Amino acid sequence: MGRSKPAGEEHSKKIDTGPTGIYFFSWNTLLSVLIACAVSAAGWIALHGIPLMGLPEADAVESVTLVYGGKERKVTGRDDVRLIVQAAGFLNYCLFGEEGGEPEVSVTYHLKAGGDICLEAGPAVVRWKGKAHSLKETDIFTNIIRGVFYES
Repeated sequence: MGRSKPAGEEHSKKIDTGPTGIYFFSWNTLLSVLIACAVSAAGWIALHGIPLMGLPEADAVESVTLVYGGKERKVTGRDDVRLIVQAAGFLNYCLFGEEGGEPEVSVTYHLKAGGDICLEAGPAVVRWKGKAHSLKETDIFTNIIRGVFYES
């Protein structure tokens, strides 16, 4: 004699959920993710500007030479060097901005591995790797350098 099935089980069907695990791939999902990434990146650039690429890390910098208003100052303290490197993070530039104005601050990073990296910045312009760029947020970098290192 066979076992009897519980009520309702004789009418149940197996539901096919499709491929699972590592073999699952959807072009629609990939396209949606790529579009979302592109829209997010475009929005971020529109709001904040394009960051300067190739700036050194604070741990790779031995010292920094600043020139502001004709006065040269060499900075060697770890906290001060870190502050100058982090302040350069405010130098985001506009993609289609006017490149006017003259630089007021010259910053030369002296690297531990040898070599120097130079940038020049003004209230509304930054010169980096031989090109002038219009800054998205004006005056921040020059105010930090002037306020911390020249008016203290």
